[in-house]
Amino acid sequence: MSIGKTKVTEIMTRDVVAVSPYTTLGELLKLFKTSNLRAFPVVDERERLIGLISIKHVYKIFESFGRTVARYFGIVESFVDKEIPSNIFEVDIPVELSILIDVEDMMDFSPLAIENTKTLEDAYELMKKNDLQVLPVVNEGKLVGIISLFDILYFILKQRGMIPH
Repeated sequence: MSIGKTKVTEIMTRDVVAVSPYTTLGELLKLFKTSNLRAFPVVDERERLIGLISIKHVYKIFESFGRTVARYFGIVESFVDKEIPSNIFEVDIPVELSILIDVEDMMDFSPLAIENTKTLEDAYELMKKNDLQVLPVVNEGKLVGIISLFDILYFILKQRGMIPH
């Protein structure tokens, strides 16, 4: 069998660190720091994939803070009319936002995912086409794993004898 025809379930990570849409920004930042991961699937109470949150989504707080977040929470009204700083070090974000903003306010609500019956070729093509590093793996919408571009590359190199078993 071709390496590319291997099912994603054979190499995916099964113990996925996922978050709730109600995980606060402060909790999420701690999770990013302690896990060294840069993206997390977002699941509902039935473990169904409902979104994806990444460092890029958190960074957007700095870009949109002045107009979007301040109006949404009614905080720091005078900041809304100011220019949004292009330098993240100049943005004055109130500490309270670490508990007021949650994953649901920042996440991608329509993440790409791959069914657990698909192959590594399918996963790789989806990642390449959409410039992704990771894909949640689902079984009828329920999160069952995650696969990364690194997982695929590592598997290929290992199968070709370039990495000791």
